[in-house]
Amino acid sequence: MVTIKDVAKLAGVSHGTVSNVLNGAKGVSIEKIKRVEEAIKKLGYNRNAMATSLKTTKTQKSIYVVLPNISDCAYEDVFYGICRGAESKSYSVDLFISNELPYKEQEILNRALMFNVSGVLLITCQPDNTKFFEKMKRNRLDIVCMHREITGGGFDFVGVDLRDQVVGSINKHLELGYRKIAIITGPRNYTFDAACIDAYFNGMFNAGMEIRNQFIVVTEGNRESVLRSSIELLNSDDRPEVIYVTGELPAEGLKKAIELTSRPGVVDPKIVILNSKRWTRTHSDNEEHIVLPYGEVGETAVNLLIDCIEKEKETLPQKVKILIDSEKNNTAPMAITNFAGRDPGKIRVLLNNDHAGRAIEALSNDFKTRTGIDVQIDLVNYRYLLDEIKASRDTGKYDVFCIDVPWIKELVVEGCLQELDGYIQPDWQLESKFQRDIFQEYSVYDKKVYVLPFSFTSQLLFYRKDLFEDLKNKRLYHDWYKEELRVPRTWEEYNKVARFFTKKFNPDSDVLYGTALGGRIPTGATSEFLVRVWAFGGNVFGKNGIAVRSRECIDALRNYIECFEYAHPDSHDRWWDDEAKDFCEGNSAMMVQYSDQVTILRDPNKSTVMGKTGFAPVPGGVSLFGGWSIGMNKNSKAKEEAFEFIKWTIADDMAMSNAVLGRMVPYNSIRDSYELMALYPWHRDTFRSFASIKKRTVPQNKNNECVSSRVFERIIGEAVHDAILKLCSPEEAIDRIHDELSQLLE
Repeated sequence: MVTIKDVAKLAGVSHGTVSNVLNGAKGVSIEKIKRVEEAIKKLGYNRNAMATSLKTTKTQKSIYVVLPNISDCAYEDVFYGICRGAESKSYSVDLFISNELPYKEQEILNRALMFNVSGVLLITCQPDNTKFFEKMKRNRLDIVCMHREITGGGFDFVGVDLRDQVVGSINKHLELGYRKIAIITGPRNYTFDAACIDAYFNGMFNAGMEIRNQFIVVTEGNRESVLRSSIELLNSDDRPEVIYVTGELPAEGLKKAIELTSRPGVVDPKIVILNSKRWTRTHSDNEEHIVLPYGEVGETAVNLLIDCIEKEKETLPQKVKILIDSEKNNTAPMAITNFAGRDPGKIRVLLNNDHAGRAIEALSNDFKTRTGIDVQIDLVNYRYLLDEIKASRDTGKYDVFCIDVPWIKELVVEGCLQELDGYIQPDWQLESKFQRDIFQEYSVYDKKVYVLPFSFTSQLLFYRKDLFEDLKNKRLYHDWYKEELRVPRTWEEYNKVARFFTKKFNPDSDVLYGTALGGRIPTGATSEFLVRVWAFGGNVFGKNGIAVRSRECIDALRNYIECFEYAHPDSHDRWWDDEAKDFCEGNSAMMVQYSDQVTILRDPNKSTVMGKTGFAPVPGGVSLFGGWSIGMNKNSKAKEEAFEFIKWTIADDMAMSNAVLGRMVPYNSIRDSYELMALYPWHRDTFRSFASIKKRTVPQNKNNECVSSRVFERIIGEAVHDAILKLCSPEEAIDRIHDELSQLLE
């Protein structure tokens, strides 16, 4: 076995120096760090993790998660939520499975004591074992229980409040004429299962229904015990019409029992499953789901545990019990109309050639199948899209088109867009489906709805987490700047870090460039310039007119021009997808990018930085408003069919499939999806950043006419681009922007 002494000998340093390098101690020279790292790689040295764990204290920020199984998708969601919360607080997570065996759960918790972990998140299989848990409490092991509470309390607990959902579902089935309603649960000493039985009693009792003992089936909660009990229930003379079951796993046993006991001429019972949300779940007329917020249970529990760990032990806070409200969807779905038996017109749709447009094209057969409407989808590059939309106003070539949000006003004023208020049903409650203000910004102009949200995106800073955490880089950065290496919070810091990671300036850098940039005219050059202008305290327009001729705008442009020294030489003519590709190939340390451009980061066939990427708000704290809406041509000859297509693009049951393909319909349900957070870790932060966005708005000219945002972007983009290429000075570029905007507003 290779030892520290072997590493020290090969590196030509002391034993203590190797220990300091391994433990991240300051005061070790870059040269010695390099020698130690090279020796470690050459010898294949691995630290003894067990010995390290035994020596460290709870400051190691390690959490054990103990679940009954990993087969139930509810527990999968709990774990996703835990990982999300733990990662945001820099805690590591170790998963253990008890398989519902008390002795195994005890072994795991004793192990947690032995290794002195920070705390434990537990779904127990022995809630009545008070003697054992008293021992854990005496040994000061921090435990937060989830889903199943330990008898007698004494530990924090997080569960779900399911009563209203279950009672409401029972009332609905009673109104439909069902009378024989049964429930299958796990053991009564499990808090969740006891709550399900209690809700069942409430629903039946409040409706004045007879409660039959044989319709309350208590099992061990696994497939096998549910199968046995279900066969007995289904073979009885009093066969139930509706059966509630408390999870996906026991539901599998119930479904098999129904299959085995099915009889000709006898209607199989309807199943209602209490479980987590799954976008891959296919529709069945005989199956319903009560969706419970298991991911939120996990995230709430880990935050509660971390809060407990980091509080002073002397305070000994009162133990808390948190019940999270189950999901309530009070908005009616936008049902897709089937035109079978009619002769619908063919529609033609114009979309941007990006992830969102390609997602719609890939799924378009679903629209044809569900509606019977034939559709032709044309994908056009961004620079030509607005011209095509305006040309279609007169020709009627396209019935539907996607619209960059800043274009909405312009297209309404020029008569390109059909008002949609008359097509929208009041019970859809569209605005309540979206995060506050998103619907207004994406859909409404002059208090009328002209378009609907099509694709949500926002700017974030993406960076190579492994590079920022590398001890060698931290030490060398401190030598350079006498500052700690951190994720940049200002644009001045951004350039300093970018310079540090650029190999031309730092031969020890592990990447070629400090940043990836996409400065193509017009939008590429405009987007990062504007966010710098706002961060520096400047603006293009002010209360008294054009305000771009200012020291703040010049400084912002200088900062942007400097940044190109730390990027690929062709960055001035690259687009956002080139920028994302450059980062994914491991050539750059950072990039500021729209979230809809970075799905490639999670593609193992294209990305070399999977698992190495961090994300943060844009430096300066202000990002540029982005995103797309979808609308109908005012002169379309097939408006009914066109609106059906618009409805389909934002249908609730299509939202997750689109999100996986890279198009985010900004529903609240999408924002809170733990499945998407597992796929795109930055997902929720894109919605949070909406609070700090700023729009690239252009005032009307002196004749109160609408000024094209495309012309505004071209004026800024071309001047900025020339300054990047050193064809003019920053001052000259700013003067040019001022003069051309003045002419535009005349």
